[in-house]
Amino acid sequence: MGERCAADRLGRLGLSLEGCYERDCLHAVLFEGGLLMLTLPVLMVWTGLEWWPALLADVAVALAYTVYAFLFNLGYDRLFPISGVGAAAALEK
Repeated sequence: MGERCAADRLGRLGLSLEGCYERDCLHAVLFEGGLLMLTLPVLMVWTGLEWWPALLADVAVALAYTVYAFLFNLGYDRLFPISGVGAAAALEK
């Protein structure tokens, strides 16, 4: 059977979480954590902020975007679910 959501690919890495909800949460947090490590130095140089205020500003933006991205993906998965038959037929083509 095909993957039900993009986060199901974590199963190939040995992570077994129940349902797409938990995996979507994990994906969003890991993505934003990596983005935080990349954007913190840029934010510090660009704004001239010290380490701590730049970290707080970056975390605030990351949290807001994480909530938005998670809700968007959750809604998209609900509006456009991948059915098992359609996914199998699409993979055969």
